[in-house]
Amino acid sequence: MMMWLATWVLGSQTLTQSSTPSAPAEILTSTTYSQIKSHVLPKPQEIQFQEVPWRATLWEAIVEGQRQNRPILLWAMNGHPLGCT
Repeated sequence: MMMWLATWVLGSQTLTQSSTPSAPAEILTSTTYSQIKSHVLPKPQEIQFQEVPWRATLWEAIVEGQRQNRPILLWAMNGHPLGCT
């Protein structure tokens, strides 16, 4: 128990001590708000995937792909969509 406590205390000290001082927070004004907003919002080329006519089920995609003689993309994953597992 003491070893765990010592490890936790020493580890937490290294996390709180920074070798470089952090920059002071910027004052939020209408100008800085606009700059931050334009930096954070996605650019049009970053959201082009939303224009793809995604299908909710594999069967819908198969039927449409056969009808149009086109391939389908099956996107499958395991876990939380944002990687929060």
